[in-house]
Amino acid sequence: MAITNPDVVRFSNENIRRMADLIVTLYNFSQGCQTQLASLEAAGLTNTSDVIVDGSPGDGRTPITGAQVLQFLMALNNIFQNAPLLSELQAVAVNPCSPDFSDLSWNQGE
Repeated sequence: MAITNPDVVRFSNENIRRMADLIVTLYNFSQGCQTQLASLEAAGLTNTSDVIVDGSPGDGRTPITGAQVLQFLMALNNIFQNAPLLSELQAVAVNPCSPDFSDLSWNQGE
């Protein structure tokens, strides 16, 4: 029997599907970062306490180090180790960003 209760439908559409979109988008984004990692390490990203000069002191953000970037990516990778869970999320998501991020406005210079 189909579930037609408006509260359940609204909850599913406004919460569950949106959350699945966000998580799958985060997964896609993290995979893109992982793909870029080797070239960034070759370009000078090191697992050290060296601070990345990104303008953070001037705009109020805390500085970030090479080690923090690499630890963050490792932690993110650990979150997405459960492939069966990911496929369940992908089945519910309807509007995650594409794996190459071409559908994101910030990736298009806007």
